[in-house]
Amino acid sequence: MVDDQDIKCMSNVLELYYHNLHKADEIWQKKDEKEEKLKNLLGAKGISYGSIGNGCSCSFPCNSNEKNLILQIVGYQKEAEEYERNALIYDVVNNINYRLQHISDRNKDVIYYVFQEKQSQEFIMKEFNLKNKNYIYKLINKAIKAMLEVKI
Repeated sequence: MVDDQDIKCMSNVLELYYHNLHKADEIWQKKDEKEEKLKNLLGAKGISYGSIGNGCSCSFPCNSNEKNLILQIVGYQKEAEEYERNALIYDVVNNINYRLQHISDRNKDVIYYVFQEKQSQEFIMKEFNLKNKNYIYKLINKAIKAMLEVKI
């Protein structure tokens, strides 16, 4: 039997899961921007991005701007991977994706719009033809309850 405490707990898990995925995406974008900046910087010198130094004495020596960009890229990559690992842990421990695959499309849409897309209450009311904001919480709780009732 699923109770309100279970629903609240899964709601928090979903918040954290999607937060980690969003943060990973944001950081991957920052990394891509820095890589593009580095490629342009190296391209202006006639050097390919693939030939940048790896610490070997025979590799192309980088100036401080290039080194800073490389360090930022590596830092962003590590940070994004950490957020992805955290999301994966939430998924594995709580079977989020498995549960999502085994609930109705309407419940999937509720989870998608509320937790992944973080849509406004007005959008959700319009999307699901709700007359009152109180029904939003009932709709969310029903979707989470359906997830929790999936047999693992």
